[in-house]
Amino acid sequence: MSEYNQIFILPDGEEIKVRDDYMGRFLAIPIQRIYTDPEDQVDNQLMEERWKNLDCRKIEVHKSYVKKGEQRIIRHAVETMIIAEKKNWTEYPLVKTYDAEFCYNHEYYTKVEVVLITDNYSRRLYFDWNGEMNAYDFMQNITDRIVEAIIENPSAHHAVIEDEYGPIIFLEFYTNDGEHCKFELYGDRDIERMIASVRVVEFTQTIVE
Repeated sequence: MSEYNQIFILPDGEEIKVRDDYMGRFLAIPIQRIYTDPEDQVDNQLMEERWKNLDCRKIEVHKSYVKKGEQRIIRHAVETMIIAEKKNWTEYPLVKTYDAEFCYNHEYYTKVEVVLITDNYSRRLYFDWNGEMNAYDFMQNITDRIVEAIIENPSAHHAVIEDEYGPIIFLEFYTNDGEHCKFELYGDRDIERMIASVRVVEFTQTIVE
């Protein structure tokens, strides 16, 4: 069960708590819902005055809802969203120094960022290690390494694994409009087609006395 300890900031400065396994930078928050059919508009949820008067980015999204009852009734609506941003989001720069010509009397730490993209959604994954493996070696078997790391420790990447037909990796992806969607990844070939960026974001070398 997810806990809600992450802090996101609304456009008016208010802080809200978001589930810990949400890995996106932005989160769309609904502030208004207007149903398309006049007969459903009794259930409209109108925008509060604080959002009407605030000059901030607002996005309209078409949604469909199932009305509870004996019959399955689909109700269409237009929702207005505002965008909350993670308070402590880390945007890693590319490392300024990197030298993979390892020396025997040094200890090394490397951290790599992998960005996966599918449709309009993206997901950042981070992998780190100690020792004399360079980024090029990591990339030689990158899809195998990613799959192995996620399956061995799914909680570290906030993934869900199903083994019935698999393993199948369920991983949440995000957009800059604050939308999120969980995708099914059927092994290394699915990950291979999604890789859009691989960067070294941390690299340290320490002299061993």
